[in-house]
Amino acid sequence: MLVLKQYNGFTFTETLVAFSIVLMLVTTALPVVSLLKRERSNLDIRLAVGNLLHDELQQHIFIPQEADFTPYNRNMQNKSITFSFKPTNQYIEGCATWINERQKEEKVCLYGYVPQ
Repeated sequence: MLVLKQYNGFTFTETLVAFSIVLMLVTTALPVVSLLKRERSNLDIRLAVGNLLHDELQQHIFIPQEADFTPYNRNMQNKSITFSFKPTNQYIEGCATWINERQKEEKVCLYGYVPQ
């Protein structure tokens, strides 16, 4: 019994150190995982908006008589996205703007060549 009493403080200290290491790892990992999830969502939306903007720009290029250059909104993944198209010389500029997960405005623009 005398031998066990000598190590009681060491066992408690070892447990306390192990717990503090685990707690430090958890408090470091949770914000990183949250940030990665938010950035993945931003990238998913950016990719989907880019694809939709490409499709809309193709319609403006290949069916010019039906092209309407007034801005309009569409909803995608609970985001309101504003599409605007503007003819410039031989190109059509198509832009999409929306508010991302960080509550900042994001804008993607594509340019299409209009054959004469």
